[in-house]
Amino acid sequence: MISQPASRLLHRQLLYSLCVLVLSLCSLSVPALTLDSLFASAPRRALSLLDQTARLDLIDLYNGGLDARAENTLGGQARLLHKSSSSLLLQLTPVSKWQLKLLPQGSSGDSLLVVVHTVETDGGGSILTAYDERWRPLPHFVFLRPSVGSYIVAPPGSIDVCHLRELETILSRQPVIVTFDEHAPLARLTLSTDGLDHDTKTEVTPLLHAVTYRWDGAGFRPLGD
Repeated sequence: MISQPASRLLHRQLLYSLCVLVLSLCSLSVPALTLDSLFASAPRRALSLLDQTARLDLIDLYNGGLDARAENTLGGQARLLHKSSSSLLLQLTPVSKWQLKLLPQGSSGDSLLVVVHTVETDGGGSILTAYDERWRPLPHFVFLRPSVGSYIVAPPGSIDVCHLRELETILSRQPVIVTFDEHAPLARLTLSTDGLDHDTKTEVTPLLHAVTYRWDGAGFRPLGD
């Protein structure tokens, strides 16, 4: 028969063992997804020009401090330009870039995955697509675009109002280039001047500036709001 003190000691030992077991099980929870793993697991609809072997090669080369290049499915070279904990930028082809940006969603702990595919030729521009952490498309994701006038900074009286409206009409047909900051949840939008005639391009280039949006955990807001 176990004495009362021994019984209490046994009870404490069992309780301690149970606590250790619970803590051990908690430590075995699913680890947070990393940018490397998300990039490697991206479906073909999100990144069709790089197979998984090429992606893993790029990650290994970049993490090893080497020039990270791999063959794309067109037979050309893709290059990993930069990578941080929340952003990855590829020169996918000589005329296109592909960026993956992870954006935190409030207090949920989940990340929003935003893919930016940019074509750097006349009539190109950036296309943004949003996914959840399991690479399921989010069709209702909305990225607000500023009015064309938001890109133009002209001193008062420096341009005739009617002519300014003409320039805005021309620029409204120009593609928008979107680039996410490597570290911060910021998106930089610029108007492309490719395809404009020489005189128009020379006139508008000094007037154009980038528009920056900040992700606040639920949506994009113009920086400064």
